[in-house]
This record gives sequence, C-alpha cells and structure tokens, in this order.
Amino acid sequence: GHATICDIASMDSDKNGGPNYLRAWREHRRLTQEQLAEAVGTNANMISYLESGARGLSAKWLRRLAPALK
Repeated sequence: GHATICDIASMDSDKNGGPNYLRAWREHRRLTQEQLAEAVGTNANMISYLESGARGLSAKWLRRLAPALK
C-alpha cells in the first residue's frame, strides 16, 4: 500500500520511537537535512538525530515536520 505521513510515526511505545521513515520522506521530497531543518526551524544535527532514532519523533515533531514534507 501507499505510505501516509502517519507511517512516519512508529507505533512502538519506546521512548526513541524505533525506526522511522523520516529520511525516506525527506529524500522523496528531494530535501537536504539542512533544507528540512530550515523549513521547520531547527538545525541539521537535530534532523540527523530524528532520522537515526537518537531523538524520538514526538507528536510535536510530527506536527512540525508533516507540513514541510507535505
């Protein structure tokens, strides 16, 4: 099936959220980490942390990222 923006969020209850599709969505939109960071008012390091799972994709982050990733 087709992925939706909701698929970015893992259903795990883990604090770090486990694997996510943020990088795939960012690449699909042809954005660099820097471009996405600028669009959501953060820095590329934070995008890297979010993509790697080092920082969990909280609902707050999803609300910021979803419009930038359409």
